[in-house]
Order: sequence, then C-alpha cells, then structure tokens
Amino acid sequence: MGLRKEERQEKEFAELTFNRIFEAHYRDVYRLAFHLTQNKEDAEDLFQDTWLRVTRNLSRIALVRDVKAWIFTIAMNRFRDQLRKKKWRSIMRLNPDSEHGAAAGNPNPDWRLSLSQAIANLPPKLRIVFVLKEMEGFKYEEISRMLGKPIGTVKTLQHRALLQLREELK
Repeated sequence: MGLRKEERQEKEFAELTFNRIFEAHYRDVYRLAFHLTQNKEDAEDLFQDTWLRVTRNLSRIALVRDVKAWIFTIAMNRFRDQLRKKKWRSIMRLNPDSEHGAAAGNPNPDWRLSLSQAIANLPPKLRIVFVLKEMEGFKYEEISRMLGKPIGTVKTLQHRALLQLREELK
C-alpha cells in the first residue's frame, strides 16, 4: 500500500524544505561544530547529530523566526549533551593542521596555533559564547535567545572569555 496523495505531498514538501535549509546552512553548521569541538571527527559527529535533530523537528520550521539561529541552538544543545555524557574521547583536543583551526589572515602559524589552543582551553560555556559572537557574528540579543540566558549573562560570559584569552595569549 502506498502513501495517500496528501501524505506524499507532505513528504515531498518536507524533503524540499530540508534540502533548501541544508544547502543554505551546512557550511555554517560545520564551522560552528568545528569551533566547538576543535577536531574534525567530533565536528562531523556533531554536524550529523545536529542535522538529524533538525530533520526530526522539521514540522516546527513554520514557527521559527531565524532558521540559522534555530539550527545553531540545536547544535549547541547537542554539544552540551555530548559534554554531559562524556561521549567524546577528548573534546579539547586541537588539530592544528586543520584549515578551520587557523585564524584567517594572520601569516604567523605560531600565532594561529596559540590562538586555536587558547580558544580550545576556554571552558565550554565561554567557548560557545565567544564562537557565536566573535567567529559567527551573532549579536548579544541573538545569543541570549539561542542559549536561553539573560543578555547580561551572555555579555559577562563573553567578557570572561576575552579576559581568559588575553591572559593566555600574553
């Protein structure tokens, strides 16, 4: 027995919607996953887990105001879940050979490695805010919504991240 016409149309619409969303955001989601995990294997796991969760919640897309922020929220929640479960071997491992681990535009590889290491050494809640603000360009209000934290808390976490990075990079 096949699907009813309405069910087939609904399924086709969901596939089209997912494909458009994926094409528009997959690079950003992978970049975020890499910045959070600091290694290729864990970034790929987080990337796949995020898109699986997006697929499962695709019926909610009509209620979403900012699709990219919604997907990033899913990715960050999956990242935190993985940290809690301690499923990943070493979340703070650094892969200096990766193109994503380098600070764009600085020709000094030692400086890039130092910056990557300093970011990797940030506690996860500071790293998440730092990556969203400085590397992904989100505004404090957007980060506040994504994390479900007051804007003042987000600003404090960002300030602490910057202080820790400055101290470590001295």
